[in-house]
Amino acid sequence: MITEKRWQKAQKHELESHKPLFQKDSTDPLTKDYWREHLDIITQIRPDLNIRRILEVGCGPFGPIHYLDFGDRYGIDPLMDQYLLLKKDSQSIHFSDGKGEALPYSDNFFGKIICINVLDHVQDPMKVISEIYRTLRKNGILYFSVNTYGPIATAYKTVKEKLGKGSVYHPYTFTEGMVESKLLKSGFRALKKFRNLKYQADIRTGRLSNDSSLKLRDFPYLFDTFFSKDIPLGHYIKDVFFVCEKV
Repeated sequence: MITEKRWQKAQKHELESHKPLFQKDSTDPLTKDYWREHLDIITQIRPDLNIRRILEVGCGPFGPIHYLDFGDRYGIDPLMDQYLLLKKDSQSIHFSDGKGEALPYSDNFFGKIICINVLDHVQDPMKVISEIYRTLRKNGILYFSVNTYGPIATAYKTVKEKLGKGSVYHPYTFTEGMVESKLLKSGFRALKKFRNLKYQADIRTGRLSNDSSLKLRDFPYLFDTFFSKDIPLGHYIKDVFFVCEKV
C-alpha cells in the first residue's frame, strides 16, 4: 500500500488533467454509444439479472454512470466535490465524495458495480476490491477494467515507482494475470474477459502522445510488446475487461 502523501499527489495531478475536459459535452452521443456497447455485454451474459441499484467506483466527471438511463444510479470518487464545482450535473445520480477503500454503503446493496481504470490510481488495491465485494449483492455483477502491461514493463515501472520516479498518475502497475488473481482471491467468479482495442500511448507513462521517437529507456516496453502475440510492436498498453459475479 502506498502512503497517503503519495496518493494525494496522484489525486492532485488527476484533478488538473481533468479540468480541460469540462469543456466537452458529457452527453456526447459517441461516448454514450461506446459505454452502452460495453455494458450491453452484461445483459448478454446475464439476461435474467434484474438490476435496480448501480454503483460506479471512481466515476470521475465522465464515467459510464453518467451515460446510463436506467436503474438507481450511484457514483463515488475522491475528487467528486471538486468535479461538481466544475460541472453542475443535473442528472439523478447519487454522488458521494469518498475513497474506494471505504465505500459508505451497506453490505449487499448493489446489483451491479462498475470500476473502470481505477485500480492503478488507488491507495490500497486489495481493500478497494474487498469493499466492492462487500457492497455487491450475491450473484451481483462487477464490470471491471484496468490498464495492464507485460511482466517486464510491469517490473520496470514498479521499480521506478519505488525509486520515486514512477508515473505521477499511476502509483501501481499490473499485468493481466495480477488483476485476475486479485479478483479471484477476493471471491469473484470471472464470467468473461476481453480486451479493448489497442490505442497508441506513450509506453513509459501510459498517456496519449504524438512522440514516436524511441529511447534507451523504452527497451522494457518494446521487449514486452515484441514477444506479446496480441500486441504489435509499438507504443501500446492493454485495457483488460472482466465481467465477474459475486458468489
